[in-house]
Amino acid sequence: LRSTAAQQAASIEMMDKPAPFLSRHGLWHRYGTAEGLDLLDLQLEHIAEDQDNCLWFGTAFNGALCFDGDSFRRFTPAQGLSGNNVLAILKDRQKRLWFGTWSGDGLCWYDGGEFHRVEGTAGESITFLFEDREGRVWAAGRRIIGYWNEAGFCNLTPADSPQRELPDFGCW
Repeated sequence: LRSTAAQQAASIEMMDKPAPFLSRHGLWHRYGTAEGLDLLDLQLEHIAEDQDNCLWFGTAFNGALCFDGDSFRRFTPAQGLSGNNVLAILKDRQKRLWFGTWSGDGLCWYDGGEFHRVEGTAGESITFLFEDREGRVWAAGRRIIGYWNEAGFCNLTPADSPQRELPDFGCW
């Protein structure tokens, strides 16, 4: 696990076994296939908590998992997520969840019902997300930096400069 926005709400301990232990409010429970965790190769990358107190887990290869306190639901490109390699999750002030994905899948946001892909980010790996005081959602990765506001995505990567690619998980 690289980072978490919900440290006070949950603790996760990955054991030698495929099923993780999860603690909410001091009570530990092991989750597995009965609760919707059928993924043997579960590499967690990020955690965020939504407005309904559900925990969202970004995984390296298996999309995003939403945990409602009892069971897990998996989201992949089949459900509209921009990619299976979720390395960044951000809840903005409008309670939308933003997902930055690796392998050129770009950026998308979830409004509680469906995913919305952000034009101008396809083909890019997004590894960092941040919301500023003006409500702009900033996205950055190996070859891109920019922000999204209601007008759309503003790519600030210089178009006339040589393509600069940073090492894996690097950021401008």
